[in-house]
Amino acid sequence: MKTKIWLIDDNEDIRNYFTENISLIDYIDLRVFDSLDAFIEAINGGGKPDMVFIDGQFDGATLSGTDIVKRVREKDGNGIMIYGLTNGERMEKEMEDAGANGYFHKDDLDLIKNFLSKK
Repeated sequence: MKTKIWLIDDNEDIRNYFTENISLIDYIDLRVFDSLDAFIEAINGGGKPDMVFIDGQFDGATLSGTDIVKRVREKDGNGIMIYGLTNGERMEKEMEDAGANGYFHKDDLDLIKNFLSKK
């Protein structure tokens, strides 16, 4: 059984990195979203990932990544591992305060690949 990992990020380079690298890890079933609305629709439609990587800040969005972390926690409790993708300490704290399990810096995506490659 594959681990369902969802990525929500409006940055095309990050989405491409996940598609080109993370999706190649044999036990991962990757689904990529470029907007919060698409992610919310999938969650509300009954989709449930095992792990989510979520951008801490979306350009032009009315909701933030921390808002989505809170919604997922309210809906599914702690059944989903959530990791924020951040650029700084303020966002790291906000993601953890919202209920994320942790965070990764956007400038070190290879760390995510290494993390996920170790079953």
